[in-house]
Amino acid sequence: MSIACAAGPIVEGSGTVAATHDCAVWVLTGPLGMADAGGVAEVARELPLPTSGQVDCGGLTSVDSAAVATLLSFARRARDEGRHLKFVNVPAPLATLAVLYGVDELLAP
Repeated sequence: MSIACAAGPIVEGSGTVAATHDCAVWVLTGPLGMADAGGVAEVARELPLPTSGQVDCGGLTSVDSAAVATLLSFARRARDEGRHLKFVNVPAPLATLAVLYGVDELLAP
């Protein structure tokens, strides 16, 4: 998993969390599961929240319950900072997990 902002990769691995050059959007790609979630959440705390409030989940290739927990941690941080995040291009498996855990409003458009 690598997490990058404009300067380039910060953490290496099997997927990617990146911010656009102006940090307007976070882009999630690759797998986001138990093996990845802790590192993603930790490094994401070092990135500024996306200025548009958008987190693009369209590039996620596989997810498990840890992906839901990771998105919840992003939303919690945004709330604590008086901001709101909008998760876009959410893959069907992630949306299904959110429904199962009763947090589907997190992913609502």
